[in-house]
Amino acid sequence: MAAKSKQELGVDGQRHLEETINAAFQILSSMNDELCNPALWSTLSPGHPSAALGGAGDAPVDSSSHPSEAGGGSGGGALDEARLRYRSAVAALRSCIAAIPSATQEAGALDSRADAVEIERLEERASSLRKELENKNKHLKLLIDQLRDLITDIAMGRASGQSLCRRATSPLLLSLRLRRKCERREVSSAAVMDPEAVAKAFVDHYYRTFDGNRAALGGLYHDASMLTFEGDKIQGAAAIVAKLTSLPFQQCAHAISTVDCQPSGPAGGMLVFVSGSLQLAGESHTLKFSQMFHLMPTPQGSFYVLNDIFRLNYA
Repeated sequence: MAAKSKQELGVDGQRHLEETINAAFQILSSMNDELCNPALWSTLSPGHPSAALGGAGDAPVDSSSHPSEAGGGSGGGALDEARLRYRSAVAALRSCIAAIPSATQEAGALDSRADAVEIERLEERASSLRKELENKNKHLKLLIDQLRDLITDIAMGRASGQSLCRRATSPLLLSLRLRRKCERREVSSAAVMDPEAVAKAFVDHYYRTFDGNRAALGGLYHDASMLTFEGDKIQGAAAIVAKLTSLPFQQCAHAISTVDCQPSGPAGGMLVFVSGSLQLAGESHTLKFSQMFHLMPTPQGSFYVLNDIFRLNYA
């Protein structure tokens, strides 16, 4: 049989207490009837009333006792019945009181298990929310990078009317209303570009990509491109990327000090000279460097790196 809860024990205890009070009242009523009936005096012993009172107390209950053994003569049937009811009610009330501590402990254990389940559920929900936030942050970072690349392309002359229309399919770019620029833009940006802006946009894009993912620099070079890195000459986009990705460090950070640019020839080329410092991961000191880029226009209105010369400055 399942153990009762504290609430159930409380209801049972109240019922047994009422039965105890009713039985005690019945005992007193029966004793009063016997004392007031002279016809019963000859059949009851003189000590019977006091025995009835003594038998109605909180004496230990013996469930094997016969009503006739509780005290009282042949005329005490009602009194004996009241005594039995009283003792039974007292015993039941004591059982309820004794069971309350156990019920309290069981209720506490159940509450603890319920709390543990709720805590586990909340922890799982928190873990799910953290993963969801992490995914959204990655997506936001991707959109920001796409926006930066687009701004770089516009400044470098890549954002012709056709290319802008193709890239305007992104929800983020739609929100920036670039589609209207596609419809209104009828002249090549190469014809109206600002050399200083192009140089700055290129430098920002190049070194940000270099610091984050050197392998992605391959799109800036062609097969005719040449890199001179500390005197070592490499030609072709694939070979240049292989050289850059094989450098003996994993992470670095460029700090640009100066950017100078000049137009180069009637073909619309541009010379860009950069100076700054290079911080390698795990190193406490920085390295000074200089780098020169020869940018050449493409038929699509963008630029690629035809020549690239890099030198560390040890002086």
